[in-house]
Amino acid sequence: MPKTKILIIVVIFITFSMSRAFASLSVHPEQIYDTAIKGQKNNLTLHIANAGPSGSLGYQISATEPWISFSSTSGEIPISDSIEIKLVVDATWLKEGIYKADILIGDPHHGPITVPVEILVSTVADVYESSDNNSLLLQASPNPFNSSTDIIYTLPENQDVIINLIEVNGSLIKTVISEFQTEGIHRINFNGSELPSGIYFLTFNSKSFSIIKKLIINK
Repeated sequence: MPKTKILIIVVIFITFSMSRAFASLSVHPEQIYDTAIKGQKNNLTLHIANAGPSGSLGYQISATEPWISFSSTSGEIPISDSIEIKLVVDATWLKEGIYKADILIGDPHHGPITVPVEILVSTVADVYESSDNNSLLLQASPNPFNSSTDIIYTLPENQDVIINLIEVNGSLIKTVISEFQTEGIHRINFNGSELPSGIYFLTFNSKSFSIIKKLIINK
């Protein structure tokens, strides 16, 4: 009889251990590119899922830089379930520039998943309009994007339009368009398939308006 009890305990322990070992996690997004205004905080979201095939998942999350913090750093995720982690990028004491870090997510049975983070800290807002006239609207959809996005804008009158793509340091990558256009809504498909993942800016210039729009390529 004692041998039977020992056998049952061993079987239960092995079953539990295998269940834990089979649990696997997935993370979205796999990369984070964003901008932050100097002296402020950005709130982002990270999703962690237990993809199974069996067992609960005990996760742990940390960052390689102190300016990243989380709403939760550890916990348990049931099978086929997911959680939402609030991620705070604190640019209160950061100077202007590009900052990089890694978010490490894992559990005792798996090596950590690394999520690269790249943040541009600037004193310039995402969109700046040099005129009080709001009839000009500039959008990029989708944004972030993988390979291409549509640049959409409205012109209140006929005018010359110049749209440039620049790097975060201000270097010109290419001129997207430079021509005279009529009033109304315009849509341009921009192909960024040859560019690496990262943060870029569109500069829109006409006789009445100047706009800077952030683009994020996430491959």
